[in-house]
Amino acid sequence: MLDLQKKYDDLEVRVTALEAATVSGVPQLTIADRIDTLHRRVDDVADNLLDKIDREVGALRSEMRAGFARIDQRFTQIDQKFAQIDEQFVSIDQRFVEIDARFAKVEERLDRLEKRLDSHDDRFDRLESILGRIESKLSN
Repeated sequence: MLDLQKKYDDLEVRVTALEAATVSGVPQLTIADRIDTLHRRVDDVADNLLDKIDREVGALRSEMRAGFARIDQRFTQIDQKFAQIDEQFVSIDQRFVEIDARFAKVEERLDRLEKRLDSHDDRFDRLESILGRIESKLSN
């Protein structure tokens, strides 16, 4: 059993020496230590990337919030302009109501004038008839 332990220890020393001599990268480390070192490096790079992403996302969020605030402000200005335009349309509508009332009055006056003209036409027709009768009596 002692011989087996000696062989095992000898093999472990040889494997460690072989690993250190044949694996490039960090000299005099075992493969397990090299993998651990590599994992730590990958973790550090990943942490740095995540930090950078968080910063970039935070900056992007800030820019987006500022952009949306500007858009909201712009829409508020547009809403105010539309309110002013609506007020102008109300004023224009009121003017049209007044114009319609004036046209109604003019139309009433024209109707009365037309009735008077019709009355005059009737009177002229009667006069013409009377003159026609007088003329026929005079020519007899």
